Amino acid sequence: MLRIAVLCATWLWASALLAQSPSRWADSDDRDLRVSLVTFGPGDAVHQYFGHNALWVQDDRREEGVLYNFGMFGFGPDMLTQYLQGQLMFWSAPTPVQSTFAHYAADNRSVHVQELDLSAERRRRFAERLEWYVQPDNRYYRYHHYFNNCSTKLRDLIDEALGGQFKHAYSGRGLFTYRGDTRRYTEHDPVINMLLMLWMNDFMEQPIRRYDEAFLPPELERQVAVMKYRDESGQQVPLVKLQYAVFDARRAPVPGTPSTVWPRYLAFGLLLGGSALALALWLRRTRSVIARVLFGLHQMLLGLLLGVPGLVATLLLLTKWDVCYYNENLFLANALGMLSFPFGLWAAFGSHKGLRWLGAVWLALGASTLALLVLKVLPNFDQDVSIPLALFVPVNLGCALAHYALRKARVAAAAEVPPARGLEGAR
Repeated sequence: MLRIAVLCATWLWASALLAQSPSRWADSDDRDLRVSLVTFGPGDAVHQYFGHNALWVQDDRREEGVLYNFGMFGFGPDMLTQYLQGQLMFWSAPTPVQSTFAHYAADNRSVHVQELDLSAERRRRFAERLEWYVQPDNRYYRYHHYFNNCSTKLRDLIDEALGGQFKHAYSGRGLFTYRGDTRRYTEHDPVINMLLMLWMNDFMEQPIRRYDEAFLPPELERQVAVMKYRDESGQQVPLVKLQYAVFDARRAPVPGTPSTVWPRYLAFGLLLGGSALALALWLRRTRSVIARVLFGLHQMLLGLLLGVPGLVATLLLLTKWDVCYYNENLFLANALGMLSFPFGLWAAFGSHKGLRWLGAVWLALGASTLALLVLKVLPNFDQDVSIPLALFVPVNLGCALAHYALRKARVAAAAEVPPARGLEGAR
């Protein structure tokens, strides 16, 4: 943490110095300028899973270089609130080269450089355009993970430098959807992978262009590597003049295609749903205190594990994130599941009323789960919910069956109670 704090302080200090002159490259000869795309590989933190990138401008004669970073944001108490409201602001800043490279290498994140083969005039315009973007009046932008992030900014600048040729070259249909690309980069983390698949709607299934897939820094790196464009003389030339690795991380590569991961979620769902049914049948048969406590604690656990994500999915409807509206997964997980925590605790302490309310929660979730399975035959219900289905169907239906069995036992027990003495003669 100390190293990160020192690096951030260095970046801020260097940015303040570097941004003082709006004409940083005014004294540079066009022939001495070089522009390179720098791609940083994925890291360990959630916000690092998709990698990062920056543009590097160098003046060979002056031996000066600057990284233009469009991924700056502030960690503050209102950061999460702003993010959920779709109001999180990012900004661009010039940052020092060597200390930035050292930071990413120390975090075991790859650092790859691709020098762009552009004419001296294009390099000059590119450098001045980057300078414009780091000025105080121009540096801020509203962040969107898929439409407006550190990588899409660089992608659009490269396309601008090529006069629209980059967008045209990658106007064809993408290899995957937004969901497919998101799955590839998060499937190594089962929890984050599940949460993202649960919280995002069928916007993630819409067809996208190859150009859109460059919201991912490694995808932009791959596209730039094979790009050819028509230069001023009309010749088709490679966009990359030179590429090399400053540092190669030792990490498992990102899968080339989304892996089949639903079986592991299904296995976990069967474990949770099956154990709920087994505990309910034990409680129904023995009516022991141990069975009641274990069943109540099990339901509390589900309220935390699955109820909290369901609550968040419901609250996301109140935000401005277009990827979270009209989410079919709300049939599987919603704010109702969170009630399993207090009612489970109440039932563990022996409350029959708490157990009844707990049953109402899971019977409602079981009914909504069956409703979704029926609705999926309709063409409008085209969202890919395969991963949440694998987890929540066995849990919701298992718990619904468990409480249905307990209710039948209570009804049967009530029917077997003999009439109170002294009332026979009152007929």
